[in-house]
Amino acid sequence: MQINRRTSEALPQTDESRSLRSTGPQERREASFSHGFYTRGIRLTHRQRICGLRVSSGFTLIELLVVIAIIGIIAAILFPVFAKAREKARQIVCASNLRQLSLAVGMYVEDNDEVLPNVTGGPPGDGVTSGWVYFTGFDTPTGTTKFDVTKGSLYPYVKNKQVYICPDDSVGNRNGLSYAMNDCVENVPNPFLGLDTGKALAQFDSASSMMLLTEEGTENGSESTNDGGLGHATDTMSGRHNHGLEIMFVDSHVKWYDYGRALAAGVQYGGGTTCPGS
Repeated sequence: MQINRRTSEALPQTDESRSLRSTGPQERREASFSHGFYTRGIRLTHRQRICGLRVSSGFTLIELLVVIAIIGIIAAILFPVFAKAREKARQIVCASNLRQLSLAVGMYVEDNDEVLPNVTGGPPGDGVTSGWVYFTGFDTPTGTTKFDVTKGSLYPYVKNKQVYICPDDSVGNRNGLSYAMNDCVENVPNPFLGLDTGKALAQFDSASSMMLLTEEGTENGSESTNDGGLGHATDTMSGRHNHGLEIMFVDSHVKWYDYGRALAAGVQYGGGTTCPGS
């Protein structure tokens, strides 16, 4: 007869318990393992053996909270890094777009007696052909100009509409154009008279310092171009790439400039303060 030590009550004898008492220590240990008395090296209590319970391991609430806190800290560190990497990738795409356009300008110039493309701009340029891009609905209301670059003079050398759009320019992605041609490289800089003809390359003293194409908009990058040209007295450059912009020069090289540095360098005027020859 077995006695319950807590209640002093006699426990009923079973064939299993009699069998275990009649065997040696090693046999009882093996039998207890086979009957689930031990689990993962942990000896079960008498009550657990009776109820058939098994001991299991797992995370406590505190351990789970610690893990969640660590994940949150890592995410807070990595997300800004990912955002900067994404912005840098978009800036690289924008620079690549201008490089492809610079190649198109080079081929156009070779086919047109070393003369730069024409520009259409302002309300008189609405629906006028022969410019480097074609547009309708000049900026009425703001940000609603529609561009069809396939009708522009450079498209036969590009044949890809996405090249005309900066990935960071939400307005340009909607309207079809992010870039504008510097009006100082045209024969009548400002105002635009519907169609303005391009200057010959021989007219530039320093092609490497004269801006040809860039991103039009605002300093905070919230707007985009409204026609084919960047008026030196009326329009502003964009600062959508880390408070800077990509610029393509008349000699075809492309470079990123900080917004303030671009203004101070006078890139729109070839390093001066007014359009050359004006």
